[in-house]
Amino acid sequence: MNRIEEENQHPGTTSWRNTNASVDGRRRSTDIEGYCSKTSLSAGDRLAVFVSSTAPFTLDFYRMGFYGGTGARHMGQIGVFPGGKRDDPPIGELQLRDCDWPPSVIFTIPGDWLSGVYLGKLTQVDVPTPTQSYVIFVLRDERTCDFLFKCSDATWSAYNAWPDEYSLYDFHGPAAKIGYWGPGVQVSWDRPYAMAQPWYGLHEPERCAWMIGASQFLIFEFPLLFWMESRGYDVSYISCMDLHVSSSVTLRQRAKALLATGHDEYYSVAMHDNLTGAVDASDDIPQKGLSVGFLCGGSLTAVTDIAPPPTNSNRGNRVIRRVGRWGPIEPWLLALQPEQSEFTDTSFPDAGELMGARLIDPCVGVADWLCTNTQGSLASRFYNGTGLADGDRIHHLVGHEFVGSPVDKPGLEVLAEGHLLDGNGVQTPSRYTATLYPGPKGNFVFNASTLWWPQWLNVAPPLPYPPGGEPRFAWPGTIVPDPGEMEKVERMTANLFEMFLG
Repeated sequence: MNRIEEENQHPGTTSWRNTNASVDGRRRSTDIEGYCSKTSLSAGDRLAVFVSSTAPFTLDFYRMGFYGGTGARHMGQIGVFPGGKRDDPPIGELQLRDCDWPPSVIFTIPGDWLSGVYLGKLTQVDVPTPTQSYVIFVLRDERTCDFLFKCSDATWSAYNAWPDEYSLYDFHGPAAKIGYWGPGVQVSWDRPYAMAQPWYGLHEPERCAWMIGASQFLIFEFPLLFWMESRGYDVSYISCMDLHVSSSVTLRQRAKALLATGHDEYYSVAMHDNLTGAVDASDDIPQKGLSVGFLCGGSLTAVTDIAPPPTNSNRGNRVIRRVGRWGPIEPWLLALQPEQSEFTDTSFPDAGELMGARLIDPCVGVADWLCTNTQGSLASRFYNGTGLADGDRIHHLVGHEFVGSPVDKPGLEVLAEGHLLDGNGVQTPSRYTATLYPGPKGNFVFNASTLWWPQWLNVAPPLPYPPGGEPRFAWPGTIVPDPGEMEKVERMTANLFEMFLG
């Protein structure tokens, strides 16, 4: 029995779910909200939690997993802590909204807590209606394992609009622009997570409030975590910052495969180079190369600079800025986003060289997974036992972001491809391609070309959707996966993991 199987023998609980959230028109919880001092920690580290609350509060810690289908294990409660409203930070250089609040809680992570994604649930007390919200962090370890599960916390921060439309996509100034894609904005991890954007198929703030403070983790990453732990896979968890500082040798020595999950767009040069080096395995170390599963769509879109906050460098690397694009900036893209001409370096590698394909524009839509080349040498292993043949479909599996334009790599096989439909059901000129290629030392790289792969696995975590909420995603309207098709996606995932494990 591995560590994950042992951990999931502990009793679970659904009390982790946020049952009384409050979200205002700016998609934040002004009653109670907070953030953690670090994106990832190790057991024994000190965690500081910074909280703004209109009332005293408690803090419950939960390790997210399977735990008999409940979704989490309650690790303990601390508090009551005095409340206190904190001021929003001033607008700094390049629109930076960087909180430097005094810590409300300082807590030492117990030595026996296992690596995982942890939610801290903030709950007000001594008020008629005790509002709740989350803080989130990754607990890492150094043990060898089969899989490293990399969260997409750099992208969480990039899309975080707290306190009021101040994400990397919101440009304020003489030429204000929503959907901005240049280098003139920076954002900080040192602030609460506002609610994930409603165009993720979650349309009204009051219906999405249950995820407040957890960014995009619960909708994009938790389903895969839940499924993997339900199946007992030997998995350890890391953040983007851990990939940023992990050498390619360390990655290969620690694990057989790394899984890139969620909305995984933002990579520093170090993140890219460490992962590429582990896949290429160009050194003389005898271990096989690292396999990588991009169980997401749109990975490696933006080149990201990571730096300390300008007002307090002692807090570490907590500020990110978009400084380039992975791959060429094509003329038609510059016509849509002229601010990309402001990038001073346009020589970054094409993301497809690592992934097998890269983000293309228009980059949003929905499509059926249309099987191709199912008898290929790699594809036949991937599709083994599914009963799928060329031309068969898995309905609505591809969306809402994807990749296309596969690169010319030795042994690369296209597993599925097709056109996308936009939100009005109109076919777009874009084509998605899901790919699989062999590395040089018995390893493989898979690109699912969809953000929705985890939601099509056959075990759904107990997410607290309100009555009328979407069981998965909407484009437009409700998309409910077919159970039989979910079983096929589950079998494809298991086949892929068998290939990764050799």
